Amino acid sequence: MFSKLNIKARLLLFVCLVTVVSFSVTVCVISFKAFHSSREETLAYTREMAYRHGGEVGAQIQTAADAARFMAEAMAGLASDGTPPERARLNALLKGVFDKNPDFWAVYTGWEKDALDGRDASFVDTPGSNGEGRYQALWLRGVSGNTLSTLKTYAKDDPKGKWYWIPMTSGHVYVSEPNVYNVGGKDRMLVSIVAPIRVNGKSVGVCGVDYGMDRFAAMVGEIAPMGSGYAALVSNEGKVAAYPSAEAVGKNIRELGMGDKVAAAVAGGEETRFVSSANALGKEAFTVFTPIAIDGCATPWSLAVTVPMDKVLAGARHIRNISILIGVVSVLAMVLVVHLLTGAMILRPIHQVSEGMRDIAEGEADLTKRLAIARQDEIGHLAGWFNTFMGNLHGVISDASRSAREVGKASETLSGISGTLSEATQETEDRVAEVADAARTLSDNIDAVSAAMEQASANVNTVATATEEMTSTITEVAGQAESARGVSETAVRQSTGASEKMGRLDVAAADIGKVTEAISEISEQTNLLALNATIEAARAGEAGKGFAVVAGEIKALSNQTADATREIRERIAGIQQVASESVSEIKGVAGTIRQVDGIIAAIATAVEEQSAATGEIARNISQAAGGIGHVKDNLGESAGLASRISGEIADVNQAAGEINRSSSEVQASAGNLAGLSEGLGGLVVRFKL
Repeated sequence: MFSKLNIKARLLLFVCLVTVVSFSVTVCVISFKAFHSSREETLAYTREMAYRHGGEVGAQIQTAADAARFMAEAMAGLASDGTPPERARLNALLKGVFDKNPDFWAVYTGWEKDALDGRDASFVDTPGSNGEGRYQALWLRGVSGNTLSTLKTYAKDDPKGKWYWIPMTSGHVYVSEPNVYNVGGKDRMLVSIVAPIRVNGKSVGVCGVDYGMDRFAAMVGEIAPMGSGYAALVSNEGKVAAYPSAEAVGKNIRELGMGDKVAAAVAGGEETRFVSSANALGKEAFTVFTPIAIDGCATPWSLAVTVPMDKVLAGARHIRNISILIGVVSVLAMVLVVHLLTGAMILRPIHQVSEGMRDIAEGEADLTKRLAIARQDEIGHLAGWFNTFMGNLHGVISDASRSAREVGKASETLSGISGTLSEATQETEDRVAEVADAARTLSDNIDAVSAAMEQASANVNTVATATEEMTSTITEVAGQAESARGVSETAVRQSTGASEKMGRLDVAAADIGKVTEAISEISEQTNLLALNATIEAARAGEAGKGFAVVAGEIKALSNQTADATREIRERIAGIQQVASESVSEIKGVAGTIRQVDGIIAAIATAVEEQSAATGEIARNISQAAGGIGHVKDNLGESAGLASRISGEIADVNQAAGEINRSSSEVQASAGNLAGLSEGLGGLVVRFKL
């Protein structure tokens, strides 16, 4: 979009942007400084007002504090003289201070037990003394006049007794929080200012006054900074003692939207300031808290002064608005001046040069024309450089005309050469095509032979495999025959051994038979002896009965032995018969095994001869397979050579085709060049040289 603007519009736009930015920055700087200056001036003004009015409020509190301190020091002096002061005299002292200060609502003193004169028991319920006799005098201002009564006593941890215990323990003047008391039949907000009574460096009691907050509220209410601001009086603990809104009096500043930071600054007696909308104005305002210093007081109060920000910044906003107005007027004036100057001093000479150029461009293309130079500024330089450009262009066009004629002649020569080259290339393509056909035929024949050799090689490999399997089988049969031969030999040996053992068994059985015969004879003799013993026992009568019994037992055992011997003899006879039969059968088996061994030996011999013949066949087949492999490798190499020849022929054919196409392109380019030469000549003719 910017590129479509003319020079005048661009200049105006640029000047406007620069001017607007410059004035905007200027206005911002002026406004910032004005706002900053206004804030600083307002801060100084507000602080001055806060400290000034805070001093006025502080003077009132200081008066009460001085009165309390005066009474405390006077009573301490009387108590330290050695002669205890009379309580009536102290009552008169309190009344004198009370009468001289009509702003005091109460004046009082409170002493520890027996700390005044050591005679509390003698003053029970006397004027200024309580039921325990402690001196607790209190002067109150009422409707019917001033009255003397006694103070209430509080435990040390009772919050209501802070007015007494804080100055007693701290030794400093204490300004209490504002509290509501019923005085003269009416609720009033009072503040207690209490000073400790110190005798010999020890706190023995307090003196204090109660000051009405009405006086402070009136003083604070008169403070109106910049006409619409306000002031507030805040106690040390953040309790509002005076405020434009009556509902806020007695509340803590935290309840009014002020944070812990402000409350901490007030409690520490420090100055603090902030901008906030939490105020009685209900809008953004600037607030300054300044401490109110009280001599010897550890719990200072603070006076807050609040100024609305619209008042604070009113002057700065006015300066800003004036600056903006001046900036707008200045920008408009600058635009008008630039508009007039650019039209008269810049655009008009440029238009003159432009008209001269258009006359040359739209006329007869006369390169001999030149612009008139009547200026020495940038416009004159532009016309001079344009004339120089036209002179250089005249030379360039002349050279282009000569070059166009030479290019035309060269294009004709190039066209003839490319035609001759195209014919030669076509003839080469035809010859290459014939060679390619022959190479493909040779490759096909080699492929056929290679396939046949491949089949033969496969058949030979099959036979070789079968031969190898048969050789393996024969070898296995030979091994099995040899194993069977070994087994048969072992069987012969074992049968021979068994036959021998059976013979020895027969002999042993015969020997056992002889032993059994001997045992049988012994049994018969034993039986005979038992019979004789029985006869002798019968002869012996009663004395031989025991021997007869033994002889009977021996006879029974002899009979059992004879029976067992007969049974053994029968068994041995059976064993001898079986052994004889086994020996005969084992001899028959051994003969049969020897026959089998002979047959197996014959089989092993035949298998060895067959294995040797099969091995010879396998070696011959392996040699045949090797020969076929060599033939196959040679055919593969021949096929590879034929394929390479075919590929190279194809490359030659492709190269010839590319040459032919290049020749055609050269011929076409020569034609185009001739056309361009004619066109360039036509363009050059249009210029007047």
